[in-house]
Amino acid sequence: MRLSPLLIRCTMIFMLTLLLEPAGFMGGNARAAAPARAERAVDPGAMEAVDEYLYALARGDKETLKRLTPQRPENFYGPCLFKKMPTLSAARAKGHRGLIDFEGEPTDAELPAQGTIALTMRDSRQFDRWQVRGIFWKGASSLSLNPFNYSPTEQDRIQEVQVQACAEKYLRAWLEEDWETMSHMTYDWLNRKKPMKGSFYIRSLDLKPALLSDGSVRVEFRARISLRLPLLSLIRRTARGTLFAVEEEGQWKVRQMTAAL
Repeated sequence: MRLSPLLIRCTMIFMLTLLLEPAGFMGGNARAAAPARAERAVDPGAMEAVDEYLYALARGDKETLKRLTPQRPENFYGPCLFKKMPTLSAARAKGHRGLIDFEGEPTDAELPAQGTIALTMRDSRQFDRWQVRGIFWKGASSLSLNPFNYSPTEQDRIQEVQVQACAEKYLRAWLEEDWETMSHMTYDWLNRKKPMKGSFYIRSLDLKPALLSDGSVRVEFRARISLRLPLLSLIRRTARGTLFAVEEEGQWKVRQMTAAL
């Protein structure tokens, strides 16, 4: 059966929005390296922000997503989630989209060691045309975070060097907390004029928070979802992932760039 372009787009939006992680959710004991200090309770506002963020993402509500996004760079990006520079491999490009895989020890023991960085090429820029769209840690799932596994054309293959250079520069800046460089190399998809279409429904949602040493909150989620297409809306799937919430000026916000999504 040949998939329609609309179905492919909806599936890709979902894949690049949810980093799927292994099971082990409600009712289980937290693993040793999870919370920073067990005696401190997690502010319910952190879970409420993640809940609202996920539902806004599902229906394509950009205004809510903007309101829930941190404004200060140190909160937007947060501390680097790698202990040292990860190893990058399999850089690939397809038109204006780029992907590159990484492997490196995370600072958060709950994150896997492997994942994929998604990038977008900007025609309007003469230099540093590639920008990072998001970092996605991989989990055990039947859904893939890799919309394409190789560069299909010679022109795409030429871009592989630039994709790798952009990812390296971005990660090095993150390790050094160079927020200015990171901001320059971040693709601001949320503030684009093009409207965002909702790609899936959330049928049910469970959250499991853990307080981290920097004061942020890791919120693992389990969601029953279905695509927003007439026939596929009947098919339910379980997505597991993680988002990071941070308090800014008395309000809880959600980091969009660094997540186990």
